[in-house]
Amino acid sequence: MNSSINTPPASLTSAEEEIAECERIVAFAEQVMAGTHARVKIPPHLLQARQANTKVPPAPVGRHTPKPAINFHHNYYHVLGLEEHVKQDSIDRAYNGRWAEYSPDSELGRAKRESGNINTIRKAEKMYEKVKKAYEILGNPELRKEYDAGRIRDRAPPNDCPIARPTPSRGCGGRGGHVGRGRGRSGRGGRGGRRG
Repeated sequence: MNSSINTPPASLTSAEEEIAECERIVAFAEQVMAGTHARVKIPPHLLQARQANTKVPPAPVGRHTPKPAINFHHNYYHVLGLEEHVKQDSIDRAYNGRWAEYSPDSELGRAKRESGNINTIRKAEKMYEKVKKAYEILGNPELRKEYDAGRIRDRAPPNDCPIARPTPSRGCGGRGGHVGRGRGRSGRGGRGGRRG
């Protein structure tokens, strides 16, 4: 009789097995969501962004990472295949698509690197670096604002030549102090003078 008390019934064993299986599934799901599972390849900068959204305390001052250099002459929007006035989630989606295309961790990126074609390999490596840099700038709302402001500033005309018609005393173009093109003698516009 003692032996029947110590051995659990068969249904209890399968229930325990089911519970153990559920616990393994939950643990797996938690690892995947945290990005710590061995099979999950999440780029480190995305992990950092995810951790930043979960209110991680700021890093100590001595270990401050330098602010990335912004090149205002590069069109980071073009690198990601975007127009300039897009929402932040569009930038994230475009980055994920480009990352999947060029990253050595993605299937398509690996295939490009294993193609054997040196030009394809170089292009994939170069584009991957450009995509990372573009997302580093555009993925951060503060850096994106700074980048957009710098591009607008670079497009502005120099201060010594205003957009409006210059006066002859300013010397910002024109011929001999004359502004614009007059009708001249021909009456047709353009340069004056005879056609011959």
